[in-house]
Amino acid sequence: MSFNTLKLLQTQKKNILESWMKNQLSDDGLREDLISNEELRGQSEELISALVANLAEDDLIDFNTDRWDPVIEILGGIAITRARQGFSPRETGRFVYSLKEALLEVLQQEIQDSKQLFEESLKINKVMDNLSIVTF
Repeated sequence: MSFNTLKLLQTQKKNILESWMKNQLSDDGLREDLISNEELRGQSEELISALVANLAEDDLIDFNTDRWDPVIEILGGIAITRARQGFSPRETGRFVYSLKEALLEVLQQEIQDSKQLFEESLKINKVMDNLSIVTF
């Protein structure tokens, strides 16, 4: 991932979180019977903070580096908690995919060059697809 995109995601963390929360709260499948909005925000904030803090160019090639351990540990904990609360694997997967949507929205708003947008979007997709596997 280019330095500019890394910097963009770090500086836009709050906007990403707000977009992500908006995506989740507007989802017809939101399970308010299983999780409060405050708990949902807490899980979301914890994950986005770890993700943004641990993104780096070389980690996109090797997802098994130690740098990803905090993100995987947090996401694994969220997945276990959600399973115990009664969420289906699909619902937990949707949690991760809605983050991907928020990340891509920020890229689309900030990157004007279509080729660069495409390249950076592919990188974000790869990261988020790898993270979604962790939830299963």
